[in-house]
Amino acid sequence: VEPAICKTFCSDMAWVVVNDNVMGGRSQGGPRYEGGALVFAGFTNTIGGGFSSLRSVPARWDLSEYDAIKLRVRGDGRTYRVDLRTDAWYDDHEVAYQGPFTAGSSQTVLGETGPRDGDGWTEVIVPFARFIATSKGDDVTGLVPPLDLSNIRRVGLIINDGIHGEFELHVDRMEAVTLPVPTDIREQRALQAERLDALLGQLGSASR
Repeated sequence: VEPAICKTFCSDMAWVVVNDNVMGGRSQGGPRYEGGALVFAGFTNTIGGGFSSLRSVPARWDLSEYDAIKLRVRGDGRTYRVDLRTDAWYDDHEVAYQGPFTAGSSQTVLGETGPRDGDGWTEVIVPFARFIATSKGDDVTGLVPPLDLSNIRRVGLIINDGIHGEFELHVDRMEAVTLPVPTDIREQRALQAERLDALLGQLGSASR
């Protein structure tokens, strides 16, 4: 069994390679391990497909208590996607819920990469709110159920950025995380709770 690259919801991850040769394409890609980190590498050929992907074997994870996927990655500046699958199907194909991130960039917004350390590693946060439902590469949002985080059956990575050429993504860690609530939202919730408590107190006094 290869070393686990996932924490919180994954262990002893085994990967299934799915490249565009399933539709007549000529892209190549797959996993290897270096120093305990996953290396997803290959070549995308935009003539006839242009994608390469890794998927876990079927399992079941409940991520409903979390807000995002966080990865520690080192990459080539190309855009990848975290790929989550449930039991949802559309037009005889599994629905893939995908959230993009750029590996190797200096950008710091969510879904992109943060500051890099001396070895080029950086942390990426991909919020579940930014995942898009796709089927055969097409956006099917609104035609299928929203992402059911309580019933994740597969987790994976895919590159399908429309670029012809080599790719290489190193992944040291992948985990489900909660995100901090902005201060203004916390204050609004606290005020709403105070008002609700006050209203319930008034109703209780009136009933006595």
